[in-house]
Amino acid sequence: MEKKYNKEGIELYVIYPFKVLEAKSLSEFREEYKFDLPIIYDPNRKLLKKLKANYSPEVFLLDNKRKTLYHGAIDNWFYGLGRNRAVPTEFYLLDAINAFKNNQTVKVKYVEPVGCML
Repeated sequence: MEKKYNKEGIELYVIYPFKVLEAKSLSEFREEYKFDLPIIYDPNRKLLKKLKANYSPEVFLLDNKRKTLYHGAIDNWFYGLGRNRAVPTEFYLLDAINAFKNNQTVKVKYVEPVGCML
């Protein structure tokens, strides 16, 4: 996702609201989850407070003026803690990104995420 949208001028970041990870732990995490996004460390949670983030994972799509166009669940893969579908059937973040790219209004602005409270 990052490679595709970065070419189109859409930047993806991870906000990590805890102390900085050790290099070995981060490397293992990136390898296990096939994850290579840039990380913004936010141990004082200033950015999370500004975004009003409450869960992990929770995504935010911001426009060029930093206005939130969508936030919430990535998709509907998880429908409860520890409960997931074999494959997602709704792709909330991708739908929002595609609407934004096509200069359309993001129709679904929020879907409650399933995850751990921050």
